[in-house]
Amino acid sequence: GKLTGVLQIDNTLMSPEPHGRISIYDSRYRDKAIPDSNFTLKTKDGVLHVDAGILDTGAAVTGTLGLWGDQPYRFNAKLAQLPVHLISPEPADGSPLGALATGIATIRGDFGEVWSPVSVDARLDAVEINWGGHTLTNNQPWQLRVDGKRSEFRDVNLSGGATKIFVEGLSERQSLEISG
Repeated sequence: GKLTGVLQIDNTLMSPEPHGRISIYDSRYRDKAIPDSNFTLKTKDGVLHVDAGILDTGAAVTGTLGLWGDQPYRFNAKLAQLPVHLISPEPADGSPLGALATGIATIRGDFGEVWSPVSVDARLDAVEINWGGHTLTNNQPWQLRVDGKRSEFRDVNLSGGATKIFVEGLSERQSLEISG
């Protein structure tokens, strides 16, 4: 792929304020074309503001990153038929795979002297997987929460035809519980 950008750094060497735009385009992964991504960066009062269109309109991301002190960050993503199949493994039979996800996610934490564990809250309202003439969809939103070493996923479900899958799980430190 190709990466282009225009970046300007204002203010001083000890407190830079980056502004600009970065674009990733004409990319391929495993011989598949990857939709373009664009990032706009603006800094005000020591906080970097990011607006991004990732994988064309697959994910609209807005967020902030503090450039000094605790360096808190928070990014909100709105997923609209995000083409997850671009990074998924190929089916064993070699047939084409399609996987789309629609929902929201928030990622937050800080990069200060002592990094905080990342915190993720996500809800996938619509999930669709297609391969070899099969289509599976969710019938209720998937829930995902990560807080440091604790991860929880609830209501992960897919159904289509005679197939029905339901899984929930919790991981804390070195233990993992899965039910379904």
